[in-house]
Amino acid sequence: MAATTERTALGTPDPVASRDVASAHTLPAPTPAQLAPYLSSTPSYPAPAPSYPAPTPSYPGASPSYPAPAGGPLPSYPAAAPPPVHVVIHAPAHAPAYAQPPPGALAPYHRKRDSGIAALLSFFVPGAGQLYNGQVGKGAAFLLVTIFVNVPLMFVWVGFVTQLATWLWAMIDAYVSAEKINRSPG
Repeated sequence: MAATTERTALGTPDPVASRDVASAHTLPAPTPAQLAPYLSSTPSYPAPAPSYPAPTPSYPGASPSYPAPAGGPLPSYPAAAPPPVHVVIHAPAHAPAYAQPPPGALAPYHRKRDSGIAALLSFFVPGAGQLYNGQVGKGAAFLLVTIFVNVPLMFVWVGFVTQLATWLWAMIDAYVSAEKINRSPG
């Protein structure tokens, strides 16, 4: 097979087919009659594609076949996706099980709470010790009860008793909660 440059229907070199002429799959050149619509003085768009003669079977009853290119058969496009690859890794039977680290060896940092500071904060503002301990809901509840329940009840003198109870409860709860947080493992 002679190494020639493939040409398009208009006679210009085909940049794709000219890359590797020796291994490219070549079709027979179109006849001048097939090229006539492309070479007319008035172009008509879209121009019809030239039809190539069908290959002839090598013997009667055989299906037509094209000559195989030098590099092997051409792939069909679009190419099918390759089959999925499943990788299974088995541990040897004699391999020991993964050892568990000792408790607390890889534990995340746990910030300790000072129970005295928590009680002192609740002494000045009921609920502040709970906020210091990270108990936002409980701290907000103590603050809201102090502002919206105990202060209005002070006008009828009952609020002084409820405020004293809330104040003591907030201090004791802040201290006990800080101790529980410090004893918890994580």
